[in-house]
Amino acid sequence: MRGFMPFIALVLIGAACARRERSFGSSDLRTEPISIRVHEGTTLALDLSPDGRSIVIDLLGQLWQMPAAGGDARALTNAVQDTAEDLDPSWAPRGGRIVFRGERNGRTGLWLTDTTGAAPRQLTQLENPEGFDGNAAWAPDGKTIAFARMVPPRDTVRQWRSRIELLEVETGGVRELAITDAAVPDARDPAWEPGGGRLAVVAAKAKGADGGPICLVDVGSGRATRFAASPARALAPAFAPDGKQLAFFAPDSADRPQLWVAATDGGAPRRLTAHADVTPTRARWTPDGRSLVYSADGRLWRVSAAGGQPAEIPFTVALSFTRPRRNLPPPVFPEPGRAQHVRAFMGLALSPDAKTVAMLALAKLWVMPVGGAARAVAEVPAEAHHLAWSPDGRTLAWSAGRWYQEDLWATDVATGATRRLTALPGREEHPAYSADGR
Repeated sequence: MRGFMPFIALVLIGAACARRERSFGSSDLRTEPISIRVHEGTTLALDLSPDGRSIVIDLLGQLWQMPAAGGDARALTNAVQDTAEDLDPSWAPRGGRIVFRGERNGRTGLWLTDTTGAAPRQLTQLENPEGFDGNAAWAPDGKTIAFARMVPPRDTVRQWRSRIELLEVETGGVRELAITDAAVPDARDPAWEPGGGRLAVVAAKAKGADGGPICLVDVGSGRATRFAASPARALAPAFAPDGKQLAFFAPDSADRPQLWVAATDGGAPRRLTAHADVTPTRARWTPDGRSLVYSADGRLWRVSAAGGQPAEIPFTVALSFTRPRRNLPPPVFPEPGRAQHVRAFMGLALSPDAKTVAMLALAKLWVMPVGGAARAVAEVPAEAHHLAWSPDGRTLAWSAGRWYQEDLWATDVATGATRRLTALPGREEHPAYSADGR
């Protein structure tokens, strides 16, 4: 699953001369036009139109349509005007409409737009903004959209959950696809079989980048069977138009994601790519079933389903807008080898007698007499945070660990000796001592 970062790898920015707009007293408000031209993207999601003539991609926070053979892209949404983040587009089977994952003014979920540039319509709304509605896939009849809904835990003990939801486009009704197989507690990356009776899903935990085995789920009964040719760590399956092959992403022997294809009636998967950096968001079959379109090394590619050398699909995205001119001071970078004062910390606490300050910075625990010099007490993990003094001022407690898996630790101020206080499931942080220090 992707994160919500700007998808820019090569950007050329040009600003024309500013023009004076209006004056407020002694201060002038000036504007400047900004032009951006992009030929690459760090994480591109894409879809191929049903007729195979166009590709829709997400880049610079918005959606773009371009010829399938390559060329200039046309904006379908406006991230600057909408202050939006539009990602992961999926074309309707009959063309024209596109569903995507987006956020607009705090409204997060799936949205629907078309190729005319009409204002997007929201289809789903997340109750928790930390959740995820995405990986949308249209049913062959265009009436239903299957998507992955990732739900954050309600407390620190429970885990994230990922499930498949079915959205009726016309009514807006949403229901969970109840998968009866206990071996598939979490599912994501749905892909419809051409007949519409089954979905290929990845049985993988939410928020994980490794993927999992591919399972075929009967939409009516919820019964799941493992795809025989599936590796243990697959992502983003896609059926060929005739349903006889299944493409997916999986790691190669060097643990790099690559594009693979396997016959649905058996046989070992065949690797089609050997890129340094394949983006495992989505691969799409051409309507004739002979080729696949995908993203790798920041660009778009087409490769024969029979194998061979991939061909690049070049594109250009151009975005222009006007913004207020900012007169910022020049950046100041530290000189190599010259000591610099630290101006940030991960934790700060005043001792009970108000004479000493404790800090977490630069992967160390520091103590500093008020008005004096700081002294490093012990080395700590770089992510250590939150500090608390014991009532007697002899010990400092803090938390550290992987996100949502933090534990508590305690360091003796005099000796620097550190001991672990907790090793419980979930998160322990914000330590606070009782009055007696126990």
